[in-house]
Amino acid sequence: FPAELPFHAAPNSIPMAMSEVPQATELMERLLQEVPEFDMEAQRNGMKALFFHHLNPYLLVCKEPAMSVADMNGRKVRTWGKDMPRMVEAAGGVAVTLGLAELYEGLQKGTVDCIPFSVDLMVSYKIYEVAKHVHYITLWEGPTNAVWISSNIWNGFTDEQRAIITELSFEAARRDRDQVLAAGEEAIGILKENGVQFHDFPAEEAAKWRAANPDFFADFIADMTALGRGEDAEKTIQIWREVVAN
Repeated sequence: FPAELPFHAAPNSIPMAMSEVPQATELMERLLQEVPEFDMEAQRNGMKALFFHHLNPYLLVCKEPAMSVADMNGRKVRTWGKDMPRMVEAAGGVAVTLGLAELYEGLQKGTVDCIPFSVDLMVSYKIYEVAKHVHYITLWEGPTNAVWISSNIWNGFTDEQRAIITELSFEAARRDRDQVLAAGEEAIGILKENGVQFHDFPAEEAAKWRAANPDFFADFIADMTALGRGEDAEKTIQIWREVVAN
């Protein structure tokens, strides 16, 4: 619910802003603890986020190889939200909205030429049957579904109880992270066994794509400033940059 939870939704929607699963773990731990608006936003909706599950990096998965920004021109790419389409359009691609259940048929019938997807989900959805080319460029990485608790219940706990629940929640998130990473490693072998080819997307082309993108961070800050939440938006992006830089 991006409209109701814009701070929580940002790490799940801003593209090309992280590249590694552990970054998502650290980012959400810090945001939940250091940015007051995360708690305030959740409280306004009657809940509190305990921790977030993870996804492996969403790489560029295509029916045919794409080794440059120019190769993306005119290609139909599955997107979601408001920022992913702008990332695709920045490279000359055509953004197409598709649900997860539509990806296989969408690739099979040519509704899309490429999708951002993780290697383990490629196995789960059998995408390797209809798209054989994976490119090492992370189009999106971040947290996915959260585990929530009612704010009424949360507020009824003592400070000591809340501290214990928070510690255990972050521990659960780290276990989830490790399981997701292991699933990704296993999936690569399965995909190769099924004829999937892995390509290194040239660093200079990846840099060119990123340079063509809108400034997603600045746009987020501007949008939140218009809602009177600019200070916490700036803090969010500051933490985000620190996490990615480490």
